[in-house]
Amino acid sequence: MYSSDILYLVALSKVNWIGPVLARKLLAHFGTAEAIFSATKRDLMQMHGISKALVQNLDFSSCVESAQVELRMSEELDYRIIVYTDKDYPYRLKQRKDSPIVLYYTGNGDMDHHRILAIVGTRTPTSQGISLCNQILESLQSCNIHVVSGLALGVDIAAHRKCLELDIPTYGVMGTGMDQIYPYENRESANKMRKLGGILTEFGIGTQAEKVNFPMRNRIIAGMCDGLLVVESKVKGGSMITAELANGYDRDVFALPGRPGDIFAQGCLHLIKHNKASLVENGTDIAHAMNWNEEQIKRGAQTSLFVELNASEQQLANLCKKPLPVSVDLFYQNWAGTPSELAATILGMELKGLLRQLPGKQYIWNG
Repeated sequence: MYSSDILYLVALSKVNWIGPVLARKLLAHFGTAEAIFSATKRDLMQMHGISKALVQNLDFSSCVESAQVELRMSEELDYRIIVYTDKDYPYRLKQRKDSPIVLYYTGNGDMDHHRILAIVGTRTPTSQGISLCNQILESLQSCNIHVVSGLALGVDIAAHRKCLELDIPTYGVMGTGMDQIYPYENRESANKMRKLGGILTEFGIGTQAEKVNFPMRNRIIAGMCDGLLVVESKVKGGSMITAELANGYDRDVFALPGRPGDIFAQGCLHLIKHNKASLVENGTDIAHAMNWNEEQIKRGAQTSLFVELNASEQQLANLCKKPLPVSVDLFYQNWAGTPSELAATILGMELKGLLRQLPGKQYIWNG
């Protein structure tokens, strides 16, 4: 049974013209989602970024009714409602200001696993592209990774299916509601993915596969991962949008080069040429770039077994309790001293083997 707080957060996520960024501003101003729905139009117009025309067109009552349906259907179809304040909300995604305030999820995977690779690509890949994708997953299997993609035809579903074959937990991010697995031919794979990974979406029940939904879906893929691999792509398309988003989120982006002149190599070559992706040929290249080396991790952990922490180091250690990447921005937000003191503390902890730097200005606890 969900609380009234969840009900109104779901309702808020369904309000037209109020996206995640504005929703967070409203929540910060009014305190709770229920308070937003109880506010007068005059109160709402006091908020920066909300126009009179927008307030006049808000239909709160229908959104509450829609949220009630969502809560009921989540029990009937057995999916979870995860709001952005929940501990189960994907940690990496939570750091993005434009992340959804509500996610719908079904599965048994750990979306906060310490190594998540996103794999995207064209819906009409070549046999060579699929073969390379499969080889990369086979070589990365020993690195204990999880994989996220978009459950689309082509590269996405090929990556998901190979993960299922290799028992690699994999997550499919949809651009539809939980009752609308799309495309239909991927339904069987989606059901299998629930056992180790999962299926998630920000779109409510009944949402059809509309073109505008998929670029929004792509930011979740980019936000959930540590690194993103583009297998094959044209110069324009969803994969390129996801790669751009990943770059904006300080994720590492990789691309398979392909052959000049091949239409589905053009997107990857464009990313590489403009320094928006690193050229990789195999899984070893990705593992090396991401520092996914088990022996190195073990050595780092062993050096930190008996190290005593001073007050400043303990402050950072408290932010790294779980084996999840922590952005340097989060360190700054919780740091009481000067930037130079923070930099010195981070460096000292790295030298002691307590912190390990990851690509994208992120750190992971090694203790």
